[in-house]
Amino acid sequence: MDGIKLLRAEARAKRDKAMQEARIEYLLATREIRAVERKLRSADARRRVRRASRYMADRDESFKTLTVVQAAERLLQAGKPLTVVELTIELQRRGCRANDDPKAVANAVRSGLAYHGDRFYRDGAGRWVIRVPQF
Repeated sequence: MDGIKLLRAEARAKRDKAMQEARIEYLLATREIRAVERKLRSADARRRVRRASRYMADRDESFKTLTVVQAAERLLQAGKPLTVVELTIELQRRGCRANDDPKAVANAVRSGLAYHGDRFYRDGAGRWVIRVPQF
């Protein structure tokens, strides 16, 4: 091997080593960032639950044992069509998943009602309505 090829091989090895070290450093940095993000997110969720639980003094114990879909169905049968936010607030106020994060409950309401498309639908204003069975 002549001198030029030897120099290129050494430079390539040096470059590869530097790239490997940079990848490892990046991997460790992203792990630390994700760990900090998880801690902040969980602390934020706890704050939201505490803040939301202040407004839930009058709980209806009958809603405590129901699933989100069952409780939403009772609410929609009893009154007018509601948005996801209105459903979430009313469900938590009545005791259904009262101590959970409101965002998680809203997501459960939205996905649960969408999953049961044969029982619920959204009207033109974006409010959820119970589908009337046709015989």
